[in-house]
Amino acid sequence: MKNIKNRLAPVGGVLLGAALFLTVNSYAQETRNIVVSVDGGDPVEVPLEVTQDGKVINWSFFGELAIGGDDGAILTGLNVTADPDPFLGYAIGVVDIGAPSVFGFAFGTPIVPTGPPSDVSVGFSASLTDGGNGAISITPVAPGVPVDGDGITEIHVANDGFPLTNDGHDLGPGAAFVGAPGGAFVHGPFNESGTIGGGPWTWMQLDVNFAGSGGNDFYGLTGSLLKVQGTVPEAGSTLLLTMLGLAGCAVSRRLRLFTK
Repeated sequence: MKNIKNRLAPVGGVLLGAALFLTVNSYAQETRNIVVSVDGGDPVEVPLEVTQDGKVINWSFFGELAIGGDDGAILTGLNVTADPDPFLGYAIGVVDIGAPSVFGFAFGTPIVPTGPPSDVSVGFSASLTDGGNGAISITPVAPGVPVDGDGITEIHVANDGFPLTNDGHDLGPGAAFVGAPGGAFVHGPFNESGTIGGGPWTWMQLDVNFAGSGGNDFYGLTGSLLKVQGTVPEAGSTLLLTMLGLAGCAVSRRLRLFTK
């Protein structure tokens, strides 16, 4: 199984890489690159268009970018929206070609101080398309950050900080589908809301980790985290976009990510 890895040291059992810190008021629109390679092969640049509308930052990649040849993956889209007021949302599109892969993403942003208590609303959904053999699966992978206490490993994990503290509303159990070759399936939507204690929180983070089933299967994932409003902070906050790999997994190929 292929696994997303990085070039940095492990933090709490998770390897973080491809980290981009940007000052909110430092640009109107620009492009930043994530550089990706598989097993030390030729690097591929993933251009992320970064735009700002007031205090809201949006990162986006639209297109189709193959990474790692016949046993890698294809990135078909990545969109992240962060609002410190506070909201965090994402949309991811990947095709798992060749052997099954493990994918990991982490998105985080500073937020206005919230809590205690804090009202949270969390959402997650996945759209899956079989690559041709009539079967497709999506399996949650432990993210290496705090998780809720329901005993179920889930794809979409929501935390506040600092220190990172789980919101108690992780979403997205595993699923497997069988049907006609090339069939499309929907996993979800899953939605939860509630009130959490602690804080005041000044950071929120979404970790998305799953194993695909290879064979050109497509995965389109969307998720969000919304919290109560507070006083808008001064401009100059930062957005962290991180793509991460999981430590301790048996792998046949390793996808390495770093910034340029």
